[in-house]
Parts: sequence; structure tokens; C-alpha cells
Amino acid sequence: MTRIPLGLPEPVQRIFVWCALGCHFVYEAGRWRIEPPASMRFPVGTAPTPIQDRTAHAAVLAGAPVTRAGDLFAADAGRAA
Repeated sequence: MTRIPLGLPEPVQRIFVWCALGCHFVYEAGRWRIEPPASMRFPVGTAPTPIQDRTAHAAVLAGAPVTRAGDLFAADAGRAA
């Protein structure tokens, strides 16, 4: 389980969340982009959707395990459909 240290700025907390979910950052052509693992529900090279970002951030802050990223997004996928 990953816990985000308290007192960090929100953008830094979000970096912790996405790294804990298995994403990594790639510097390409003078820009940084997020590279999600295959288990994520959005195409490689795209950013997380706002609802995915909010869901993951809230879940990790609440102490959710972050070993299975797909579990965090299952409820969002049902609502979005």
C-alpha cells in the first residue's frame, strides 16, 4: 500500500498517485508525457481523464491499495457508459 505524505502540493500528490499506479513519465521531443501501464483503461500517451484522476487521487488518499489500477477505475467506466 502506498501512502502519500501529508502537506505536499496537489500536483506533487498526483505524481505520487500515478507513479504508484504504475505510470512513468517519459521525456520526448522536449515535453513530458505520462506513460500508463497496459492495465490502465486509456490509450498509451494520453493523460488520465479528470474522473480517473479524481478517483485515483481520492482512493489513494483514503489508503486504497494501488497494485491494481483497473480496480480504481471500474466504477467510473460504468458511470461514463
